[in-house]
Amino acid sequence: MYVSSIRRAVLARRAIEAPSVLRVAVPVAIVLAIVIGFCIVIAPADDVDFHFNEEDGLVTALSAIALAMASGLAAACFSIEGRPGHGLRAWWAMTSAGFFFFACDELLRFHERFGTWVRHVWVRSPFFRNWNDIIVAGYGVIAIGVVAFFLPRILRIPLHAELLVIGFVAYVLHTTVDVLPHTEGWVGWIGAAMPTSILEEGAKLCASVFFAVAMLQALRILARVPDAH
Repeated sequence: MYVSSIRRAVLARRAIEAPSVLRVAVPVAIVLAIVIGFCIVIAPADDVDFHFNEEDGLVTALSAIALAMASGLAAACFSIEGRPGHGLRAWWAMTSAGFFFFACDELLRFHERFGTWVRHVWVRSPFFRNWNDIIVAGYGVIAIGVVAFFLPRILRIPLHAELLVIGFVAYVLHTTVDVLPHTEGWVGWIGAAMPTSILEEGAKLCASVFFAVAMLQALRILARVPDAH
């Protein structure tokens, strides 16, 4: 049943005109590269990763803005959904609420505060740097479950799933660098070449922006074809 639903979704999306994923993703990636480079260039000479390592840096602000935009765009998708009784409205509601929470978390650092509390009242672990890293990884695990449940419906909207995947890959990179020790393995090798915070926070910014673009693409499709799915 689940596999057949995915097959029907793939067939249904072919009837909706949309640009290729490269035509959307490449320009976004170029702009992100320029922004990340700009954040490095304007940083203080003795603190090249200032805008990546400090909570009041540009990267945190831009990531929070992108997540807030993703939340608003998902809410807009909810409001113009062509079939009020259709299951995808739950997807828009959940993603709007989720991205709003992530935007607030980016600014108010919920996961860091909770992770610090756990470390003080419970236990330290030798397998990862701190508990807030595991909380961030937990966000990703929850997201995988939610996406898997709604996948047959999500796939009916051209480019939506593809852009979400690009964002999630960037999120996995961010979380992996965040969780692993910074003195060993490939993370340590990168750390010897440049501050790991640039890769870690740069990947987070990429994830936030691609999530917002995924919601924008869905809104564009729904505005043209409200009953697309």
